[in-house]
Amino acid sequence: MLSSGFSEFKLDFAGTKKLGIGDVVYSDDIWAGEHIWKVRCYPHGDKEAVNGDYLSIFLELVGKSTNVKAIFDVFLMCKDGTPSSAHAKRCVKVYPPEGFQAWGFGQFVKRTDLESDCIVDGHITFMCGVVVLSDNPIAVPSSDIGDNLDCILDSGDGSDFVPKVIEIMA
Repeated sequence: MLSSGFSEFKLDFAGTKKLGIGDVVYSDDIWAGEHIWKVRCYPHGDKEAVNGDYLSIFLELVGKSTNVKAIFDVFLMCKDGTPSSAHAKRCVKVYPPEGFQAWGFGQFVKRTDLESDCIVDGHITFMCGVVVLSDNPIAVPSSDIGDNLDCILDSGDGSDFVPKVIEIMA
C-alpha cells in the first residue's frame, strides 16, 4: 500500500544571501502515509564541508513515528518552467535515521548553477514528493478453491461439468 504527498517549495533565493552555513529554511508541511513531513533546505550547505558552495536539502519526518520507509524525490524547476533532469535526486530510506533528524543530499546543487539555471523573480522552485511504503500490506486470505473443486468432483453432482484451463501467454 502506497501513500504519497507532493509539494512545491519556493525559496526566496535573494533572501538567503545573508544566511550562513548550517542555517535552515523549512517547507510547508507535506502529508503522506498518515505522517507529516518537512523539507529542510540549507541554502549555503548543512555543514562546513561544503564551504557554502552547495545547497543542501533533506526530508524530515515530523512527530514521534519511527521506522517509516519512504521515497524522497526532489527536483528543481528550470527558468523555462520545465523540470531539471540535471538537478533531481531520489532516495529510499527509513525515517527517522538513527542519530539524525533527516535524510537527503548535502551537495544537492551548486549555488552557481542555481544562479544561472533556476532563478525566476528571485526565487527557486523545488518539487518535492514523499511516497510512504507500508509495512502492513492488505492481508489476502488463503484460497480454498482446491477443496471446493474436490468436493464437486468427488460428489458426482454436476457430473456434466468439465473444468477447462486456458493458459495465456504474455
